[in-house]
Amino acid sequence: MPTPDRWPKQHEFLSYGMAVLSVIAALFIALLLQIQYHFEPFVLFLCAMMFSAWFGGVKPGLLALALSMLAFHYYFLVPINPLGVEMEIPRLLVAALTSLFVVVLSAAQSGAMAALRESEQRYLSLFENMAEGVAYLRIVFENGEPQDAIYLEVNPAWQSLTGLRDVVGRRVSQFVPNVHEVIPEFFERSGRVAVTGRPERFETYSTSLKKWLSIAAYRPRKGHVIAVLDDITERKHTEHHRRLVIDSIPTMAWSVRPDGVVDFLNQPWLDYTGLSLEQYLKEPTGPIHPDDIPRVLEKWRAGIAIGTPYEDEMRLRRADGEYRWFLVRTVPLSDGQGNIVKWYGTSTDIEDRKRAEDGLRQSEFDLAEAQRVARLGSWTFDVATQTVRWSDETYRIFDVEKTTSGNAYETFLSHVHPDDRNRVWEANAKARSSGESFEVEYRINTRGGHLKHIRELGHARKHSSGAVLDLFGTAQDITERKQAENALRDSAVQLQALSRRLVELQESERKELARELHDRVGQNLTALKINIDILQSVLASQGKEEVVARIADSATLLESTMDTIENVMSELRPPMLDDHGLAAALDWYARNFSRRTGISVAVRAGEPAVRSTPQVEITLFRIAQEALNNVAKHAAAQHIEIALDQANGECLMSVEDDGIGFNCLNDASGKPKPGLGIVTMRERSQAVGGRLEVKALPGGGTQLAVRVQC
Repeated sequence: MPTPDRWPKQHEFLSYGMAVLSVIAALFIALLLQIQYHFEPFVLFLCAMMFSAWFGGVKPGLLALALSMLAFHYYFLVPINPLGVEMEIPRLLVAALTSLFVVVLSAAQSGAMAALRESEQRYLSLFENMAEGVAYLRIVFENGEPQDAIYLEVNPAWQSLTGLRDVVGRRVSQFVPNVHEVIPEFFERSGRVAVTGRPERFETYSTSLKKWLSIAAYRPRKGHVIAVLDDITERKHTEHHRRLVIDSIPTMAWSVRPDGVVDFLNQPWLDYTGLSLEQYLKEPTGPIHPDDIPRVLEKWRAGIAIGTPYEDEMRLRRADGEYRWFLVRTVPLSDGQGNIVKWYGTSTDIEDRKRAEDGLRQSEFDLAEAQRVARLGSWTFDVATQTVRWSDETYRIFDVEKTTSGNAYETFLSHVHPDDRNRVWEANAKARSSGESFEVEYRINTRGGHLKHIRELGHARKHSSGAVLDLFGTAQDITERKQAENALRDSAVQLQALSRRLVELQESERKELARELHDRVGQNLTALKINIDILQSVLASQGKEEVVARIADSATLLESTMDTIENVMSELRPPMLDDHGLAAALDWYARNFSRRTGISVAVRAGEPAVRSTPQVEITLFRIAQEALNNVAKHAAAQHIEIALDQANGECLMSVEDDGIGFNCLNDASGKPKPGLGIVTMRERSQAVGGRLEVKALPGGGTQLAVRVQC
């Protein structure tokens, strides 16, 4: 088989050979016919030229023209068989022009037919080998509406795609009876194309084929349609799967056309905003917080203009109206020429991160404020680099300029008082080697010439191997505390002496005031009470009832005043305590207490071997007063017993009640309830060298016991 590059040359040689042979054949026939029938030979030469031009083209046709003119001149023009140039010029010229026209016309017709055959062959090859199904249809209209279609031609791909055979010349409804229900959109659109001539492309699902189809419809002539059918089921499944993937990712995704208009929103975006794509397109800035819109639009427009990735943080409104912070990122997709064909973006919820950042900033602010108020700075010491990092308050405490780089540890030591440097260095070195925490106090010299006292706490952070990586801790300015401690120590002795003197003076003044109330006010009120009683009896005998009533009220008020004064006297220092001793004073107070509260109080006292000092007696008396008041307020007791004993130089006083028990005196943690006076009673006993014990009694109630040296 000849190769393609050799075939044109062989065809050219054949064309010229056929031209020569056709002229020879025409000459031979003309000679025979003219001899017998006197036939005009030029017609045969025209046939030879037409055949040569039709078969080989213009050049073989011109060759046949030249040979025919020579043969015609030599054999048929007078003189016959001339060897010279004599000829019938007009006849030969007419024959040449006629022949030239015939050659050109034949060559053109041959070329047009060849082109037509080639075009038909290409169309047939394309039609038969197209991957898409192609059908040539004539639309059948009834009452101006497309009702059916007749297959005029279909390619193999159409038959393979639809599974239909022998369809040419038959109606579509013959193969799909309910065609308007199965593919209604096809007839609606193809009918519109057959009428208007405007091509249409659409996608539809065929229930009979169970396939997604892409259909392009064109009108070659009125009432006719060429339909191109493509199976896009796999693409649809891929798109559906891709959409499921995009809708399943835990972030909001979307895409934007090159002009900045959003054309896709995934399901998380739609669920969050509660908007459809159509609703969003009506108001694109609707979900954005009003305060963020100007900044967002300005930055987004700048990003689109220069075609660079966009990133910003903004608040987006949720379907329930709440705004949350999102990180929005958008990147462009470009074609091979660098033109942006699409923008793809994501919106990631960073509300928790923003709140954490706000909380961290607030915590840092609170920490800085707390450090400032407490004069407590923090520090970190990197063991590997031997550098120290300080908080702002630490810089203020040490009165040095803040630096962004780490300070060398030697620089820190230079601020420490020379007498304290070794102690600070040793504490730090021990922590670095052992990893133990440390506490050290030292002094520093500030640039203003002030001496400060610093209390430093340090802790170690170790590697898994046990090596110390760094130390961290606090440095607190305790200068004022140190000054206060020194001042407190200096005044402690003076305060103790003053306190003793004040106690002695107060006891003396109380004693004197109690005697004055007893000797002067008390006696005067007693005399006044006697006079009122006498006056009341005299006036009663005279029948002056109104005056008697007023005097009776005055007598009652006087008795109340006398009781109050007695109570005050007992609170200050009852004269009976000095005159008759502790037992008599307790007995007197118990009677008054029983009369006021209704609680029975018994005082049991043995004969004392020696009388206690005034300080011990007044202390025990005050403790007994406090104990009785507590019982009356909290114990719900009916009976109280006060016992006084002496043994081995000790005075023992106990107060027992039959109330609700020990629980009334303590809270849930076992500590004394506030306001019960136990702390005061204990302090009173300790002030005179004694001790106080409180315990619950087995049968209920409480016992309070005080032991003190007499």
